[in-house]
Amino acid sequence: MKIGMDRCNSMSGGPRLLRHFGMTAAIFVSVLAQGAPTTQYADYGDPSGDEQYVLELINRARANPPAEGVRLAALYTSDPLVKQAFDQYGVTPAKVISDFATYAPVPPLAMNGALLASSRSQANDQGSFDYQGHLRPLTGSNSSDPFGGHSVGEIQTAIGARFDAAGYDWNTFGENVYASHHLYAAYPSNGNLDGYFVLPTVAFAHAAFMVDWGVPALSHRTAILALQGSSVYKEAGIGAAQSASKPAGTPSAVVLTEDFGITRGPDANGSTPYIVGVVYTDNDADGFYTQGEGAAGVTVMPDVGVYFAVTSSAGGFAIPLKGLTPGTNIVTLTFTGGALGSRQIVQSVSLDGSNNVKADLKLAGAPPSSRIVNLSTRLSIGTDSNVGIAGFVIKGTTPKRVLIRVLGPSLTAFGVQGALVDPYLEVRDSAGALVQANDNWQDSQKDAINAANLAPPNNLDCALIVTLPPGPSATVGASYTAVVRGNASQQGVALVEVYDLDDAAINSHAVNVSTRGRVLLGDSVMIAGIVIKGTLPRKVVIRALGPTLTPFGVVGALPDPTIRVANSSGATVATNDDWRNGPSAAELQALNLAPVSEKEPALVLTLDPGAYTAIVSGTGNTTGVALVEVYDAE
Repeated sequence: MKIGMDRCNSMSGGPRLLRHFGMTAAIFVSVLAQGAPTTQYADYGDPSGDEQYVLELINRARANPPAEGVRLAALYTSDPLVKQAFDQYGVTPAKVISDFATYAPVPPLAMNGALLASSRSQANDQGSFDYQGHLRPLTGSNSSDPFGGHSVGEIQTAIGARFDAAGYDWNTFGENVYASHHLYAAYPSNGNLDGYFVLPTVAFAHAAFMVDWGVPALSHRTAILALQGSSVYKEAGIGAAQSASKPAGTPSAVVLTEDFGITRGPDANGSTPYIVGVVYTDNDADGFYTQGEGAAGVTVMPDVGVYFAVTSSAGGFAIPLKGLTPGTNIVTLTFTGGALGSRQIVQSVSLDGSNNVKADLKLAGAPPSSRIVNLSTRLSIGTDSNVGIAGFVIKGTTPKRVLIRVLGPSLTAFGVQGALVDPYLEVRDSAGALVQANDNWQDSQKDAINAANLAPPNNLDCALIVTLPPGPSATVGASYTAVVRGNASQQGVALVEVYDLDDAAINSHAVNVSTRGRVLLGDSVMIAGIVIKGTLPRKVVIRALGPTLTPFGVVGALPDPTIRVANSSGATVATNDDWRNGPSAAELQALNLAPVSEKEPALVLTLDPGAYTAIVSGTGNTTGVALVEVYDAE
């Protein structure tokens, strides 16, 4: 499969002449008596978790560029996609470290609601019309032209007009844009579709901007870190959206726009400093904000000034420091409400003239843990008894919200031969009763599926969201099946997926998925996927049953299945042909999960958080019906 790397674009503009305004009204700021503010600052906006996360990445880099260089260089060995980008563009980790070691710190950026609206507008336009740029390309423009047929002046004017329309009275501005239009496959190219497909996340986009691979002028890095005498921006808006060309099985495909600015008028050139920060519960114990950790609704009350703040849904806040008595050098913040409950936390912040300052509040997270958040299987769908049947078990004490989707036509773009053209999905309970069905995902629940960032790229793919009761007790699960067939008796290869949409705190989880289908050759082998999220390793059992199916009336069972488990880079983690001859034989028996037939493979594995695939094929190129199972063994 051809691998492509995306370019990023950067643009800046200003300063522009100040409009005429009444001097007294425009520049007079009253000095209040020292005391608690009474006005909530309402111009922060409500960024998503991804958008807040990118701002935190930017501010961490601005606070300590040399440390950022070391982090970026380390990605070369820990992230196959970053390594691929480094190698393709001739970037070395040593060069990144040496460059960033020379950069000075700059103050943090404050999220601004108007810039947030502007950046989202551009990100959504890129995602909807499938391009990368600051302005939609002209019809017939050269696809290699990063400006889409527009002049630099036209683009600067358009960005400024977009800022104006969003309500941001800019003096100077900058903008970075990134779009993930290509599939990145981090596995050896061996002719088989047996790797784990991924697309860049917002963290990858941030690395692309910071390293600036393929951009000799380093314009994105310059805008973020205020290098080479460029503007030291005070405010930012981060817009993240989905790409219209988002491939199958990759929920994290993103388009990212970063807008930076300094206002004019009384605050021209950034005369008003902000206290900026994020309140978060450090669930993954990494000491840094991560999507989903934000604490919403926390009141942040300074002891002086005009404004206080209430944290956004993603946990971020900003407080413009107006009305301070001259000579004020320390502000005391009191955090109350929201995730704090009845607690009150007090924190002092040292000011730095007219520069923004950072004041995060990290709350202790839950004990380190891990959980399975996605289970999937790619298989050949037939008719009658050869339809695809994916079974899964929900265990716990509370209902579980899951998204189930079936991708067929979307697989063609990734080189899958004979993809199922038009799949149909039914979810049934253990008694066989229909719970919910879907043909084309946009027919119903379209908005909820989009909000979950799991919208299939083709309308003929299936997807539904359903809340399923667990079993009768915390230790006995409830069984469900997802039945996949082709409309009009069509046949072909499909990918069926089960996603856990709930927060880790919800006391229920999917503990087992099993999929029955045909194991053929080439692209039509069976591939089970599993994603483990958290901070600790997770024990799982993976089995493939063939001969055992024959006594249950399954015709044409696979006589001798074999399993290979691979990580997200495509590297083999473990293999097995016959379970009794494998390393897990004793443990499988202890868990009562040893297959009936000695010809069937099974493995007990303790896997670090990440994505894995289990590829099931027939020994000696045999074919037939098999059942692949993944059990949560904890």
